[in-house]
Amino acid sequence: MKPSVIGKVAAELIEKEKLPSKGYETLQWLVCPGGFGVSIIEAESEAIVFDVYSVWANAMPGLFESYNVMPAVEASEAISIAMKD
Repeated sequence: MKPSVIGKVAAELIEKEKLPSKGYETLQWLVCPGGFGVSIIEAESEAIVFDVYSVWANAMPGLFESYNVMPAVEASEAISIAMKD
């Protein structure tokens, strides 16, 4: 999918106020070579994360070959959690 097409759809979604969805904050929105992207967001609920996905999937069917949602914590917190007895 051409980057210009994705950019046009993104601009349309922003203009229609479908993006950003309410209830989350985008901390990073990165685009990688090959059309891959990484979004780091803080969301109020899992449903909001699904809504963010749905907005894009409905606007551009076939955009996602895969879509991974991974919760993340700071490394120091992960170490603390991992070391609990």
